[in-house]
Amino acid sequence: AADPDVQRCTVTRIWNWAMGHGDGIGQADVVPEAVIEPLVADYVASGHDLRAAIHAVYSSPDFVRF
Repeated sequence: AADPDVQRCTVTRIWNWAMGHGDGIGQADVVPEAVIEPLVADYVASGHDLRAAIHAVYSSPDFVRF
């Protein structure tokens, strides 16, 4: 969990799941770093709490505006 690539992968998968996209790993559909970085920071700050990461994605401005 301390590996930044694993953290980014986890948040990217949650993001794509919330937005109704397929699995972002191995696809050309990449989430921009500007979107993921604050969510990864929240994920790390929460002690890698998956529920907190899911809540952060579903309450993010990019999700709520739709």
